[in-house]
Amino acid sequence: MIEAVLRGDARRGTLMVTGHAGYDPGHDIVCAGVSALSQAFLAWCLAHEARVRVKHVSARSGNFRVDYEGDCADALGMTLAGLRGIEKSYPDYVKIDTEKFLRKC
Repeated sequence: MIEAVLRGDARRGTLMVTGHAGYDPGHDIVCAGVSALSQAFLAWCLAHEARVRVKHVSARSGNFRVDYEGDCADALGMTLAGLRGIEKSYPDYVKIDTEKFLRKC
């Protein structure tokens, strides 16, 4: 199971994605989708360094973390919408936790 956790808000926080879906080892579309969204969020933040500061990055197989500070509400909203879409389609393989995320977008 993949767990995506968002803590903080749209101006300062942490996006963490851990685990493996195990949907179809070697051809895992669930892992690929979650990874693509996570990497796209990081790439957007790095491309918009005038608006957002990436404070920490850790990216290993089954373990992704970005600590951010600044205005990334648009990118974060897109990332969460995509992750929630995957969670809705594959609820046995992905869990999104935003309980401690304050929406200040």
